[in-house]
Amino acid sequence: MIPDEMVIVQGQRLLRRGYTTGTTATGATGYAIGLLAEALDGRTIQREKKHFVKVISKETGETVEYDAEILPIKTLKGITVQVEIKKYSLLECESGLLGAWATAVKESGDDPDVTHRSEISSTVYFVEREEQNLAPTCEENCPHKYFYAVKLSDGSFDEVELDEVLGLTGDTVPIGIVGGKGVGYVSKKGLAPRKGYSAINPMPRRMILSAVSEVLRESETLQLMARRFLLVVEISVKDGEQIAQKTFNPKIGILGGISILGTSGIVEPMSEQALVDTIRTELKQFKELDTGKPLLICPGNYGQAFAKDSLRLDLEKSVKISNFVGEALDHSVYLGIERALFVGHAGKLLKLAASVMNTHSSYADGRQEVMASHAALYGASRESLQKIMSSISIEEMLDALLPEGEAIFRQTMASVGRAMSRSISHRTKDKIKVEFIVFTNSHGTILQSEGAEELLRELQE
Repeated sequence: MIPDEMVIVQGQRLLRRGYTTGTTATGATGYAIGLLAEALDGRTIQREKKHFVKVISKETGETVEYDAEILPIKTLKGITVQVEIKKYSLLECESGLLGAWATAVKESGDDPDVTHRSEISSTVYFVEREEQNLAPTCEENCPHKYFYAVKLSDGSFDEVELDEVLGLTGDTVPIGIVGGKGVGYVSKKGLAPRKGYSAINPMPRRMILSAVSEVLRESETLQLMARRFLLVVEISVKDGEQIAQKTFNPKIGILGGISILGTSGIVEPMSEQALVDTIRTELKQFKELDTGKPLLICPGNYGQAFAKDSLRLDLEKSVKISNFVGEALDHSVYLGIERALFVGHAGKLLKLAASVMNTHSSYADGRQEVMASHAALYGASRESLQKIMSSISIEEMLDALLPEGEAIFRQTMASVGRAMSRSISHRTKDKIKVEFIVFTNSHGTILQSEGAEELLRELQE
């Protein structure tokens, strides 16, 4: 029986939600650290009765049957999922210290995800807290560890740099997180994980740390060990490098494996028509409420987070449109909505300057061409233009443009904004007033239309 919160109605279909690679890695980590704590504390390890699992392969249609343990994990969305633990074991590390590992199975529900049923493992182990154990373990293409200082008293944690780890004492202990075989490493700037680090995004790292710190607080032996040694969590993915070839990872500079992702911990089924139907329903609901205020549109999670945290806007009155900008504009005009404010990340919204109205990367891009052509109009150097054209992210393009000086930067952004307005005007036939605020995570607001401030004030009231 599938819990109600793990299904959604899209259009006329009932679709199953799944859980992300980040949630899967958290489940494996939680299980492994629990296994290690029980062994170190000298308790009898009594595992729960195994659950019989029947899985229908999406590729062959055949039914696969096996036993697995089920570990409940509360996701960032607030939904508790049942993560499938397929294998686990204690292990003796090279240092002579005890470690543990567990393998969890990724479940994508009805989303056509290439990582569906992939096996994600977490190995937890201690190493001597010495400088050579903090650095990458090989000379080239070995990712740096993410280091966190964890307070044993309350389980809180903060990311710290390598040189701070050796000085942590008392109630504050270090934990390292790193990607192993099958997890990609970041080879270029501009992504959420830093260049030279494993492709494990910030939210999954927080989930993993929460799982570890929860067990740490319950085990005195683990605490004693953590005060003396460095506790490392290593995430690996079976056949991760092969799976990654079916994704956009190599194109954006993630090499050697897949990314450990997740902003909410839950995978939503991606039926395009169903998503468009949902957007239309929310737009209709906004129109029927008739609050007199402008419509707030956010393409995705980043836009919603920026609207809430930086602009102090009420997300209950917003509509999230994913990549379907054109569809959202068309239906807003059809419903007679008169004013709308777009708040979105530049990685999506700058595509509008090239009249790209479905911003998914599989449809079109054009960000480099937009930025380079408008920068060229205002005198950017050939060197900067070449850097922009070879960039993989908006942040990297902006970093290439900023050395040209404030005047060229401002003129370029203003020119891009005018092109966006023309594209929107052409699509809507000027039947709706649309303003926009465009931001990036590292540069904040980089562009806003002339009338955006007025609509923003109305929405903030």
